[in-house]
Amino acid sequence: MKYLKKIMAIILVCALVPLNVWAADPVGNPEIVKMTEEEAEKYWKSYYPDDGSAMYGTFRDGIIGVQKNGSSLLVLYTVSTGEVVSELGVKNIILEVKSGLIWVPIKIAEKDCRTNASNFTGGFYYNNPTSGSVYRASGILYAIINGKEYTTLADSGSFTFQ
Repeated sequence: MKYLKKIMAIILVCALVPLNVWAADPVGNPEIVKMTEEEAEKYWKSYYPDDGSAMYGTFRDGIIGVQKNGSSLLVLYTVSTGEVVSELGVKNIILEVKSGLIWVPIKIAEKDCRTNASNFTGGFYYNNPTSGSVYRASGILYAIINGKEYTTLADSGSFTFQ
């Protein structure tokens, strides 16, 4: 039931907020730097050594995480399947900062994926976090298996940058 409420909340927010607002940089011009897959895998293993959530069929794991690394905020995501699939990755990862009672979008990351693989880990650095601010990331993780696309919504939960 809790998972269903999260999904409904994300769908409601997406339906109510025009896309052109999401694409704007409401917090100035933040510095976003995409990680290499090797960097993302290193950080993922460091911060989330055994974390996972069950999906359906061969689309097994899909998680988004937010962590601190020095003066940067890391947004990490991973997707895995039980077999080599034609494509898997992430669509529309949204990094947000809490402002009062609302979440303000900072950045929407573009599609990031891998082909002919059974797992993919990626991420990006946000180099302008504010100490004491609360951040979160959410998005759509997907896999294309035998020509059919499977998707799931995921979010990091909130993270206070100190």
